[in-house]
Amino acid sequence: QGYSSAASDVYKRQSEYRIKTRLNDSRSLLRNSRMKIIDISAAVGFENVSYFNRRFKEEFGMSPSEYRKSSAANEV
Repeated sequence: QGYSSAASDVYKRQSEYRIKTRLNDSRSLLRNSRMKIIDISAAVGFENVSYFNRRFKEEFGMSPSEYRKSSAANEV
């Protein structure tokens, strides 16, 4: 039973790593493209835009649209 718990922990860490990588990739698209957020979420591998929005906000403290606006404001 310990093995299955250890395997589960590895899977969870790998899954979380993939999600964080996708979220980081999305920041570049938010800054450098005019793609719709739903298209960005799909492009980086999220099947559900609501889940993408929720995880983005948890990770970066703002929604994808807020991030895009703040990035645009910082470029001026």
